Amino acid sequence: MKILIVGDWRWPWYEDVCAAALSAIGHEVTRLSGSGALLPGWSDDRYLGRPYPLLHRLQERLLSGPLITAFNRKLEQCITDVKPDVVWMYNCRWIYEETLARVQKIDDGPSWVLYANDDPFSSQSWPDRWRHFRRLISRCDVCLAYRKTNLEEFRRHGAHRTDLLRSYFVPSQDYPLASNDVDPEYMGDVVFTGHFEPDGRLEALEALASAGHRVRVFGGAWEPMRGRVLQGPLAGQWPINVRFHRDYRQSICGSKIALCFFSRINQDTYTRRNFQIPAMGTFMLSEYSDDLSTLFSEGVDAEFFRDHGELADKVRFYLANDAARDSIARRGLERVHRDGHDVTARMRQFVTMVGSGRTHQMSVSA
Repeated sequence: MKILIVGDWRWPWYEDVCAAALSAIGHEVTRLSGSGALLPGWSDDRYLGRPYPLLHRLQERLLSGPLITAFNRKLEQCITDVKPDVVWMYNCRWIYEETLARVQKIDDGPSWVLYANDDPFSSQSWPDRWRHFRRLISRCDVCLAYRKTNLEEFRRHGAHRTDLLRSYFVPSQDYPLASNDVDPEYMGDVVFTGHFEPDGRLEALEALASAGHRVRVFGGAWEPMRGRVLQGPLAGQWPINVRFHRDYRQSICGSKIALCFFSRINQDTYTRRNFQIPAMGTFMLSEYSDDLSTLFSEGVDAEFFRDHGELADKVRFYLANDAARDSIARRGLERVHRDGHDVTARMRQFVTMVGSGRTHQMSVSA
């Protein structure tokens, strides 16, 4: 199958690893990046690489302008040149509905697949950030949802066919490290590696640090909390920065307990770290959801907390009980492999989901 993946290509754990897995199982993958036009000088090792012009940033924010128009033309040309069987639009916020209307008039054209790992229906996102994305829904053959709540949202917006494509771990990146392979700066009792949201996660981490636990914090979007962090029990953690690649893996593997909070902005009921943490052989203590409880068994291959009190109690218990903690971590590692939560298994699911034919012909003439 010839698959054209159109997306940001900013973060190597999204389109990159999916493309590599699809290629590994025998599919021909072509890449088309929107961020190359909007973000010159992008680096995988940091957020923005070198600064890029205000005009570029403005067009990316407004999802309009000559760069966006040029990208849409490039997509049309790519369809003509590559003649893909499937076009997978991954986090695409800058494809115009008119562009699809034109290219879908091609006889024997590709199947169109829409997907976003962020919530394109969130009321807490930037105003109009996903407006183009939502207009594409009724024109696509398949809309794949990251989370169950988005399945109904897609249907309400006219999706012809929907399916759930969860996140994954990447075996070549997410694997256990022996303690002597972890730098001392990453060793600790408890770690949270993730972004900041004003949902109580900071208060929970402060409470754990105040109780005397060695808490480490890494991630993005913490700058607005700089003053509070510097004046509180997490002061020694500042600056709180993102960790990539080997450093990210060390931040998880160096701790006895790795925490997982859910994004309220994205209405998450699980997150990618729910697969990564067990895959790294680390004990996972995650915020509870009914959805997550179908993926892991509480007290067997993962642990959950429902409030800050339960979080503190379970941290205290499992730091004092190495055998119980290690047993759950081992079973969690076994489960994510046994249940097929790796990226290659996910891409096999993707191929099955998109392989049952086109359904957009009725909307092409609209």
